[in-house]
Amino acid sequence: LHHSAAHFIRRLSRAATARPNHIDGPADGTGLAYSGDGDTDKYGTIAAMKQPSDIVNANISWQEDGAPYSPDYDDVYFSRQGGLAETDHVFLRANDLQARWQAAEQQAAAGVFSIAELGFGTGLNFLSCWRLWQQTGCQRLRLHFISCEKHPLSRDALRQALRQWPELSELSAQLLAHYP
Repeated sequence: LHHSAAHFIRRLSRAATARPNHIDGPADGTGLAYSGDGDTDKYGTIAAMKQPSDIVNANISWQEDGAPYSPDYDDVYFSRQGGLAETDHVFLRANDLQARWQAAEQQAAAGVFSIAELGFGTGLNFLSCWRLWQQTGCQRLRLHFISCEKHPLSRDALRQALRQWPELSELSAQLLAHYP
């Protein structure tokens, strides 16, 4: 993976028990390094994550339009009128992330920008954030992305859900390659 220095943290939790894992991008932008249940080589290649035995995956039904639905919570995972547009408007633009990253990048000590999210869901916010981060091109600022999910999607369900957004396919493939 070639991107600016980034630090993505994903936390899956079951009830109050968090299972921290993170994906860490080195300052030289050469790739991702994984820390948590796996190992990395000196080039930052992510080792396979292990499936924690106490995680209970989400119970998913699929709508006619291919969107995932949670019958347990009687809720959809994203807007049927356009999940990607919703994420762009409600998450990326409403938080003015690109401008805030650019301003933080200009500080004498760029430091770390952290995002905390309740509900990883399909990973759409994570992937959209990751794409915008790459497009912004910060060289010194690090990004921490923290997300908690009581019932994460299974790998197969996540793969099916992410097919909704072919424009995120490269990032989706990387997420799926390291998803427990």
